[in-house]
Amino acid sequence: MSFQGSKRRGSKRQRIHFSAVDSSYGDGSSDDGGFSGCRAMDSSEDEDGDHSSGDDVPDYAAPEGWSGALNGKPGGPRTDSKEDSPEEWDAGAVLARSWRAVQARDPKEAKSLLSDVDTKLGETSESQHPFAQIQRIANTEVGQWVLKEQIKRAEAAMKVDLSNASRAVYEAMCASALQLLGKYEEAHSHWKRAVAGDPRRLQSAWHIRCEQARLQADAITVRASSQSKPASNLFGTMTVQRVAAGSLSREAFIERYANKGKPVIITGLLAGCTKDGNLWDMDFVRSKVGHKTVALKRIVRGSPKWAQLEDACSTTFSNFINGIEAKDRALCQSYCHDWSIPLHCPELLHGLRVPKYFAGDYLQHAPEGSLYRDTWPSLFIGAKGTYSELHVDTFHSNFWMGLMQGRKKWTFFKAEDAPYLQP
Repeated sequence: MSFQGSKRRGSKRQRIHFSAVDSSYGDGSSDDGGFSGCRAMDSSEDEDGDHSSGDDVPDYAAPEGWSGALNGKPGGPRTDSKEDSPEEWDAGAVLARSWRAVQARDPKEAKSLLSDVDTKLGETSESQHPFAQIQRIANTEVGQWVLKEQIKRAEAAMKVDLSNASRAVYEAMCASALQLLGKYEEAHSHWKRAVAGDPRRLQSAWHIRCEQARLQADAITVRASSQSKPASNLFGTMTVQRVAAGSLSREAFIERYANKGKPVIITGLLAGCTKDGNLWDMDFVRSKVGHKTVALKRIVRGSPKWAQLEDACSTTFSNFINGIEAKDRALCQSYCHDWSIPLHCPELLHGLRVPKYFAGDYLQHAPEGSLYRDTWPSLFIGAKGTYSELHVDTFHSNFWMGLMQGRKKWTFFKAEDAPYLQP
């Protein structure tokens, strides 16, 4: 498992590892075959913001032939008696319907609009994930108009005497449209007002989107500050210490590394991670769990998913490992990522021992049934060159990893440099 990372190719040997959690920092990982596991824990923030009316969003002329896209024609809001009701708060859903109308009317024009966006941005997303496609559509001429029209309609509705619940939904409508337009500070203000109008927390998505907008706005503010500069040398190197397990006590590990969020490589530790002293390798995994089915991941450029990893295919471990050894291209580009041992193969747990440094995992002390409490340790197995893109680990947590076979390369960044690493 990892914390923050960058796209880096691995070395030339297959590798196998397992892990579980304990140290807060940034990482970039690339794999050459292997498996690992992890646990997590950490914080969240809340912050007040100024009221924003959204008046700075300029009027935008509708593209030719699309003046009715939001007024009863295909792709606009509902045309039944509920058309003016505020339940459709997600601008992405409105945008998707409008785009389907564009495609139905003129498929070539729709393709041309997306091509223009890719040319303007200088890149083409390979991801078919709905979020990635919605963002591409939002950058088109039609998409920009639909989103700004959504804001105008919501703001007009809020000038009427509404119940707090209805007003909150219209605030969410504005916020979701502004977020797709890249106006994160204004979006955050609207999300906060929407959340404030949802005291029973019925709309959990609003709370998540509010935090996302805050982080996006903060990143832009930090990058725009002329007085600000990264805490790390982003294009230089930091030395990660190597310490022999025999010379490092648990107390020293916590004081010097875990509490400071400082990465460290502990050598001479893995032999004690299995009860029989033998490290796991590909043959061991194939013999023990070869019949088990594993859902593989693959890197998809431009994906909004965590570490840009999307579903690839499902197969058995035996087929997967055999494919890696036979250099099957599709399987060599796939990744067994974070496969939970306790959930999928608890019998393997009997052969594992957690090193003393990581025995205080917070999630193990959570109530039974808590999220992720019984997920780790987990397996990561990949062929030479397998990697994960830039990412932050679940819960912004500490983690630990044991590399049992092969090699793994990490790129670390300090947590405070996260705004400079935003895509």
